Amino acid sequence: MKICNEIEIKSTIDEVWKKTVDVESWPSWNPIMNNVVCKEQRELAVGSTALIDQKGMKPCVWTIQELKEKESFSWKTSFLGIKMLASHELSSCENFVKNKLTIEVEGLVGIILWPLLKKLMLKTIVEENLCFKVFCESKK
Repeated sequence: MKICNEIEIKSTIDEVWKKTVDVESWPSWNPIMNNVVCKEQRELAVGSTALIDQKGMKPCVWTIQELKEKESFSWKTSFLGIKMLASHELSSCENFVKNKLTIEVEGLVGIILWPLLKKLMLKTIVEENLCFKVFCESKK
């Protein structure tokens, strides 16, 4: 089970990527995030982990599964029988960058709760993408 949201950001791929992978700064622009702490003191890489505390969920450790510089990264977590894989994908267009957020849910509990989770998760990633757009297009 998967949901996606895509948005156009008027910025360069370099700037959007830099803000995408600076996960510890996410709570400064994302009202859904309470705190993000990277476990390793280095740039994100496959195997890197971050403890994410966000509204509506218990704090979870997310582990990077795949990372393509200036293109995408995906990470996964599991809790209470639900497995989640989230991806952040960028593509450069003429005057903007397309930012696509995807969440996939697996596991028996995830399947059972999908009708409830789907609406909440879609609302969450739409809000995250809109806030990220504002942050990237600001003069910060």
